[in-house]
Amino acid sequence: MTFKPRQMTIILWDLFMSILTVFQMCKTTFMLAFNMDYEDRLLDTIIDAVFAIDILMHFFRAYLDDVEVITSFGKISLRYITGFFLFDSIATFPTLCTYNWKTLYPLKLARFFRIFRFTESIKNLINQVLARVNLPKRFVNRIHDFAFMTVFLMIVVHSIASAWIKIGHEIEGSWKDVHG
Repeated sequence: MTFKPRQMTIILWDLFMSILTVFQMCKTTFMLAFNMDYEDRLLDTIIDAVFAIDILMHFFRAYLDDVEVITSFGKISLRYITGFFLFDSIATFPTLCTYNWKTLYPLKLARFFRIFRFTESIKNLINQVLARVNLPKRFVNRIHDFAFMTVFLMIVVHSIASAWIKIGHEIEGSWKDVHG
């Protein structure tokens, strides 16, 4: 059994995972910047469990190779293992399988690499919606690029701000000490 790449349930799952990824990226950088306690373990465990399900699903997701749909389990597995599997596993399993959250929580930053998959899910969703409206492909591509750049910029700005706050916490006599 494989999931087809343009199947509406897969497109909606990818959209859900993209939203969850953006949330996790913001939450992780925020938690690390403010040296917060990891009391919210239930939410993180649920999120990691959803990402674990997504990892398993990727082994059964057909993909497009030019115009041909690849459904071979071996080819799908090889493509995923040589692609994002390492980043997904590093960000998911250490904190899901242990209680050593304080030292392992920064591994969740590996989820930042999922942003490259985000662009594909946005493109599929936009193509599905706008195909019904019959807009020119050039216009659809512009909408996709705008959506991706907006989300990417939001994540980069948030990460830089979080890093700046982290620096303020760590360095004696920093801007945080001067300006309170």
